Amino acid sequence: MKFIFSVLLALPVSAFAHEHDHDHGNNILNQSPVTLASVAALELFESGNIGNLVGFQTFKADDEAAVKLTYMDNSGTARAVGYDCHFHAHGDAQEAHCHDSADLGVIDTPANDVSFGVDEFADSLAYSADIFARKIAPLSQITNVKMWQTGGNIWATLAHDTGAGEVKSHFMCHMHGDHFDCHRSRNPGPNEPRYQE
Repeated sequence: MKFIFSVLLALPVSAFAHEHDHDHGNNILNQSPVTLASVAALELFESGNIGNLVGFQTFKADDEAAVKLTYMDNSGTARAVGYDCHFHAHGDAQEAHCHDSADLGVIDTPANDVSFGVDEFADSLAYSADIFARKIAPLSQITNVKMWQTGGNIWATLAHDTGAGEVKSHFMCHMHGDHFDCHRSRNPGPNEPRYQE
């Protein structure tokens, strides 16, 4: 019995940890221009107070990123808006700056429950990125992020280029007590929005 207790004490705390810890801050999201631009666009959307977030997709092209965001306006109509983002280095830190690029108008989108806001999307992105970095590839390799909410969950797809083509990794995030918890998923989840590149 003493031996088992000694072994348990010697194991690192991380051996008992869940899929990931929940103390991310923004450090994890700063490791990828795509996740950095995603958060900057989400913050700009939130400051505009134009409706309730359904989902978004961020595409990276060279030193810029484009974000297409779907939301429900105050009348309950599904609309899309675009943001263009560029990056600046401040010492070792990268910053993303986004501006409105276009009101893409009314769109046809699958019926999605809209119960989560920008904070929950940012948390879910951080948790998904944490798993991605630990189990799939460095965050700097991400080329595309797509997230949307439906059925009480937030779904995320993080794509990266392996040199042999693009690989998509899927995550499902849900409330677990007082925080979001994310898990890898075999499929992208239901009601995935379609954006044209």
